[in-house]
Formats: sequence, structure tokens, C-alpha cells
Amino acid sequence: MAAGWADGNQGENRIVRLLSSVGIKPAYSEAAPPLDCFQQYAVGPYTLDFAWPKLKIALEADGSVHRFVSSVIHDRERDAWLRDHGWLVFRVDTGTKKGSAVQLHRVLTVVHALARC
Repeated sequence: MAAGWADGNQGENRIVRLLSSVGIKPAYSEAAPPLDCFQQYAVGPYTLDFAWPKLKIALEADGSVHRFVSSVIHDRERDAWLRDHGWLVFRVDTGTKKGSAVQLHRVLTVVHALARC
């Protein structure tokens, strides 16, 4: 586990390693730089796996449980609520190592672009 990050499930731990490998640091206070990332960040009634609150970007690390119909319905409702409150929501399938790395790279492209604005 990378220093400073909370120990999550296997998929979240994969995301933590990938974030750390590209220099994204864990955030601990709202004064953190925009590129620092919070883990298990509370927004309204929800807790986001990873968040860049200054940019209003959420990253959800989705494992196999998110393929069940009940989870899909909950995720859609949750994502809609977050979007209604100005958040961009990205979901990364953590089921495959290569797939999650490619998906995370796309998310980080958006994070870096919005941080420059």
C-alpha cells in the first residue's frame, strides 16, 4: 500500500498504486492542491472511493459486485445525484489490471486538464 492511503479493497488498492505511480498524492485537508486526491470522500449522502473536490471529479473503483442489477440501479441513481450537484463521475472497472490502468489514464487526463483551468 502506498504511504498515506487507506487500505481499501483489492480494486481500490490497485487504483491507489496506479495513482501513486503517476505522482498523485493523498489529500488530508481541503487546503490540499487540486491534484491531490481524497480517498473515501463524503459528498451529501454518499462516500466516493476517490475524489478531487476542487475539480468536482469522482472516481469509483468498480469490482464485480457492480455488475449485479441492484448495484447498477444504485450506481445510476448515485451518479445522477452527483451530476445534479456538479460532479463528473468516472467508473473504473478494477476487474482487470490492464483495463483499469487504461481507464484511469483517461480519468487523469481530465483531472490534469481541469486543474490547469
